Amino acid sequence: MRVFICWSGRRSKEVAQILEEWLKKTIVGIDPFCSKDIDKGAWWSEEIRQNISTSDAGILCITPENLRSPWLHFEAGALGIGEDKKLFPLLYKTYPGQLESPFSHHQATQLTCEDTLKFCKDIIAFHNDKIRNGNIKRARIMLKEPFRERWSELERKLRNIGPLGVQEMIPEFEQLFQRKTFYEPIDECSAQAWVDRYVGCYETHQLIEEKQRFVRENAWPHVADLYDELIMELDIYAMDIKSLLVPERKYELDRDGRLRMPEGVRETCERKRRRVHDLVLKILTAKRGPVVDNARLYPKFKSLRDRNDQLVYPAEDMIRRSEFESLGLDADNILSLPSSPWDFDRIIFYLIAEQCRSPNIEELPTCVGRELERIRVRGETACPIPLYHAVRALQRTMDKDQSAAGDVELSIHEILKRIEAYLADESDRVDSRSLGEDPARLRPVRSGHWTYDRIIEDMKGILEKIESRRRGEQAEHATK
Repeated sequence: MRVFICWSGRRSKEVAQILEEWLKKTIVGIDPFCSKDIDKGAWWSEEIRQNISTSDAGILCITPENLRSPWLHFEAGALGIGEDKKLFPLLYKTYPGQLESPFSHHQATQLTCEDTLKFCKDIIAFHNDKIRNGNIKRARIMLKEPFRERWSELERKLRNIGPLGVQEMIPEFEQLFQRKTFYEPIDECSAQAWVDRYVGCYETHQLIEEKQRFVRENAWPHVADLYDELIMELDIYAMDIKSLLVPERKYELDRDGRLRMPEGVRETCERKRRRVHDLVLKILTAKRGPVVDNARLYPKFKSLRDRNDQLVYPAEDMIRRSEFESLGLDADNILSLPSSPWDFDRIIFYLIAEQCRSPNIEELPTCVGRELERIRVRGETACPIPLYHAVRALQRTMDKDQSAAGDVELSIHEILKRIEAYLADESDRVDSRSLGEDPARLRPVRSGHWTYDRIIEDMKGILEKIESRRRGEQAEHATK
């Protein structure tokens, strides 16, 4: 029995390819085909027609993103479904109620064990009935046993299909933000068409919000988080433009060609524009999710106290008890923690390094240097907490193995200079700040918050201990 498997889109193709191999192992006598088998350079549309014309049945691999795919409808129509051929819609992360005509007229299969077993039996019954009726002269087909073991194999492979990127779900996503509203600094808008800027932001917000549920259900969780945040920031940006610049106000140009607008107006609107721009770039380039699931939650907490109480301290207790599985960690993914772009992932690594009985002290100065570089690159949006934990881990590791300090003395000395220069610059630039309501920015001090100054002072204390030990060792060597 020849079965043509129709697909449209990346996930649909992956389902089709997995299904093709699985059916060969599950049903004796079936000959499934999907278009990946077409030779390079072949006139693919003609070859598809030939395979469709010789097929006894068709399977449609339907996903949320291809429900209205013209190509899927074309292939289904080309199969010429009737008494001699039958169509089997197979639903991946989709439900029968979402199907529209003509697919809704066919019995759909959801990818569960029970439904997939019925799907296989229906294919077998359809083919064998044709043989009994004398319509075809071919060998009967039959189901291999045990089915549940074969279903487990299929389920495992389907689970490994990656979620969609936002650009796959919304092809016009990047283009929506290629307008001056989002890439032109507010004080360089010589046209001063503030109403147009507001309308552009408002309309984009509406279009993006319409897809929110779709993105939430089909994207990686951390990408869906970014998408939710983008919707919120677009709304705030639109409101700021409307309240501060509409009705339209005209400003004179200075010598540099920038608008002479009140600093508060410029900074308020520009901060939101940059935030929207940064979120769009993060969404377009997002690939790697966090190693530790709670890393997604870390930036969402309003204060450093909440972050510590809800995430850091419980994780520290688990690490002391060697309950790494509770954190979703194993021997392999622990090694990827120090290079993770997620702050909480790296904090977990430094907490593990502190508790390690045989620490790898040579790695920690490099980690400290990377954290410092992240702060330098990110500027005002940088979070200093991973740097604090990296320096603390270095200090506590050296306490455990003082003999190893000499092996990294040059690295530590260089890092000390860079951190001291950074701290001196921060001390001059910052009065008294804490991690406030927006985790990405530093806000004025509020009662009960661990201030940014406190972090700086603690880091200075750690560095003084390291430097003091280094000087003591030098003095000891000098007396010998």
